[in-house]
Amino acid sequence: MDCTNPGSIKITSNAAIFHSDGDFGVGVIARDSNGLCFAWSSVHLHRSVLPEVAEAWAARIAIQLAHRLVGRIL
Repeated sequence: MDCTNPGSIKITSNAAIFHSDGDFGVGVIARDSNGLCFAWSSVHLHRSVLPEVAEAWAARIAIQLAHRLVGRIL
């Protein structure tokens, strides 16, 4: 875990393309400075996209999760 400062958080995202049906999915996880997961989000979308577009969607979902966490983290 790269969160070296106590009280910091790390949000990571990833995307996957399911070649069997052309769908893609994204996952996002937020961890505290101890590496414990305290928030997450995932989305499965029924459309075919390039890998770069899927990763952009993952980044978008990560930003949305960060916005939802503002003011809720002690």
